[in-house]
Amino acid sequence: VSEDMKEGEEEDDFVSESYVVRPHVFDKTEWKAVVVGTGESNDEAGEEVKRVRILTYNVWFLQQHLEVRAQGLLNIIKQKEPEFVLCQEMISQILKIFTQDSYVRENYYVSDAKGSTLGRYGTFMLIKRTISINQLNLQSLPSYMGRSLLLGRFTLPNKESLMVGTVHLESLQSEKLRKQQLKIISKIFDQDTPSLQILTGDFNFDDHQNFRIVQGEPLENDSLALYFPDWKDSWLSRQDPN
Repeated sequence: VSEDMKEGEEEDDFVSESYVVRPHVFDKTEWKAVVVGTGESNDEAGEEVKRVRILTYNVWFLQQHLEVRAQGLLNIIKQKEPEFVLCQEMISQILKIFTQDSYVRENYYVSDAKGSTLGRYGTFMLIKRTISINQLNLQSLPSYMGRSLLLGRFTLPNKESLMVGTVHLESLQSEKLRKQQLKIISKIFDQDTPSLQILTGDFNFDDHQNFRIVQGEPLENDSLALYFPDWKDSWLSRQDPN
């Protein structure tokens, strides 16, 4: 999945492939792979799920203050108790801190317990153990930086279906390639119709500026409306007083 595009290969020639990811759960003394379609029952099972909390974060692959940063993020997780924690630039050192934490062990599945899916760095999920994991995959993308989509299909305690993905789109001045990556991702989401679909990550652009600021150039963010026309930007929606 993390292999880069070959020199001379065009983005439009890229064939996206899907790879099964085995989530893990901590069982007494070690992390063990679990069969998808499992989830722990709780008192809310069958009742209305009023909200799903999503935490998305680029954890940064560099070494500066690594342990302090990792513990700071764990503190946020313990305070906010999100159903999903979706990370980009996850590396083995931060993963080890996460998987050794007692709160994570007691409350979450991990998409990777040893770093086998990360490469130099990669995408990663924590999933609340009250949620049933129906499918978890890494979807390859055209990339010179080993980028891929981590995508899961889940069932909430009230039996509502949910599709959640996280991605780190190509960095630097790679507007054309990011657009191609989004096009592929949109087609993957279009293949399924759960009750709710969520895409998070580090897109390397935002709603008011591009990675490369050029006067008069259209916003790269506009490509979201092109490929995800019926979706809402949840960040903007949360800021809207109406």
